[in-house]
Amino acid sequence: MRATFPTKTIRWTQYDQKTPILLQEKNGPCPFIAIVNTLLLQDDIEARTVQLDSSDPSECSSKTAGLRALLKSANGRIDMEVITEELINYLVSYSGLNSETLASVKSQIPGLVAGLDVDVNLTDGSCAKNCFAKTIFDAFSLNFVHGWCREPTLGITSDAVFAELQTYDALQDFLLKGNSELAAEAQDWFVTNSTQLTEYGLQQMNQVLQPDLVSVFFRNNHFSTLYKGTNQDLYLLITERDFSKYRNYVWQSLNSVSGGEDLFFTGDLVPMFEESEPTSVGGVDLEMARALQEEEDSAIAAALQKKLNSKKPAPKTKDPPTTRQSQKSTKDTKAKKKDACVVV
Repeated sequence: MRATFPTKTIRWTQYDQKTPILLQEKNGPCPFIAIVNTLLLQDDIEARTVQLDSSDPSECSSKTAGLRALLKSANGRIDMEVITEELINYLVSYSGLNSETLASVKSQIPGLVAGLDVDVNLTDGSCAKNCFAKTIFDAFSLNFVHGWCREPTLGITSDAVFAELQTYDALQDFLLKGNSELAAEAQDWFVTNSTQLTEYGLQQMNQVLQPDLVSVFFRNNHFSTLYKGTNQDLYLLITERDFSKYRNYVWQSLNSVSGGEDLFFTGDLVPMFEESEPTSVGGVDLEMARALQEEEDSAIAAALQKKLNSKKPAPKTKDPPTTRQSQKSTKDTKAKKKDACVVV
């Protein structure tokens, strides 16, 4: 069966721009969806910045005109292959990549519906420079950000380890050796912050990101579109299919690690109150949706705890493990961070 995506047209910002976006209805394709949606919204921002005198800035943009037209004519659902072809056309026209890199990125685009490996930098909210995910984001000129960051000085001996190794994969390699107090401290940090967002990381995003900027955001093994408004607040684009019939639900604020302070917002960042629209979306109460998100966080935390426990050092009387626990049975395979993309 060919992969398809639901679509929805949103109105957003004070310019009331009308933009078609992709929605998610099953696990897996979140990086593909996040790239498409972030690309469209980024083009909206560029269009209205350059052509403020237009009555509909989104129509003036040339870079995503083909992609935008496809989604608008999709009548509620669009074929993945059609979008893939248009993304490739975009890369050929605007990426400026050399032929070898372009061919490599083009070959990976269809696979984005199955997930994307990203080796996050746990010190600065970026990803490793040699990570192929970075090549993909750079090819589309998209900013990537996450908030799974460790404070540089916690006053413990593992401070230097995080400062030196920095990335998730490098630290996992360190944990595999696992025969020191440093490894135990590092493992404790991963367990404590297993939902992949920290207060320090949230503060860093607020400080680093410029207003009126969209980024691809990574958390809980899930990619989404993040917008920093001109009011300095952070918002996540709502892409769950259950919200497709409720066009006023466009953003969810990102105010806290727990999600307890997060609210739903309209496209122009007006808070949604219970009387504004029905409190159940697709049969799911909005408060229940928040509870389900907390359950998702707990499930991912438990999964990471289990994986980290498997990395604990073996007794000294035994040989150290020679293979890592992963989805592939090869010794050198890195831990995947794409398989737990969950739709609430």
